Amino acid sequence: MQKGAALIGSARKAQFATAIEYARGGQTVALKATVGRSVFELVDRYGFPVRSETRDYLFLAAELVLGGQLTTPQDGDVIREAGDGAVYVHEVMAPGDEPNWRFSDAGRSLLRVHTKQTDVE
Repeated sequence: MQKGAALIGSARKAQFATAIEYARGGQTVALKATVGRSVFELVDRYGFPVRSETRDYLFLAAELVLGGQLTTPQDGDVIREAGDGAVYVHEVMAPGDEPNWRFSDAGRSLLRVHTKQTDVE
């Protein structure tokens, strides 16, 4: 099962991944990530349902190394993605009390990081 997942993961990265820069403070790492989305159904403080959508980046957990240390995503980290002649800046965050990332595979090797676009450079 793990060999099959690894094969699918390498095909995903080769065929569908885009180049991104992951940054925390002054530390950065270049990664290849697959872009996705997540939809969250939340309830606001008045009890009304609210739908929120995030732009997700999926990449190997082993590749998130900042300052020589393997790490996990944190609120406030930034992902930059070039496209259409601009660089889109996304901040790591998730709506409500949701975690800002989760594993996206049974082997716990693929991260799904939730973000919101905050700027265009």
